[in-house]
Amino acid sequence: KEEAGGAYDFLQKEFSEAYRVFDRNNNDQLCRREVQLGFRRLGQYWSKDQVQELFYALGISGKKMTSADFKRFMTDVDKYLPGKAMYVSFFEHPPSFQVDVAFRIFYITGVVAVTCGYLITAAL
Repeated sequence: KEEAGGAYDFLQKEFSEAYRVFDRNNNDQLCRREVQLGFRRLGQYWSKDQVQELFYALGISGKKMTSADFKRFMTDVDKYLPGKAMYVSFFEHPPSFQVDVAFRIFYITGVVAVTCGYLITAAL
């Protein structure tokens, strides 16, 4: 019986720590943006639609997730996980993707500028 109480206390502590990762302003409620940023801190890049789908699956009609909703999600993650996003904006991608795209754009722009400059000087 004592082991069960210890395990329960351990799980409560783990839920509290996980919840604090998401609840950055410490108001005991998670808005959609906090959920999105919390998953981003964990390396999961969820779109706004995926977060909305999670709120819908949990039956949250308002704009805030409580710690009870969060605990329900964490105890049965597979049941509430959203599907693949239909559209993910540029800023919802991982930073590595954003940097890769930026360098490709700068590279192509540079190649075009140098080529145009060369053609113009060659024509004169």
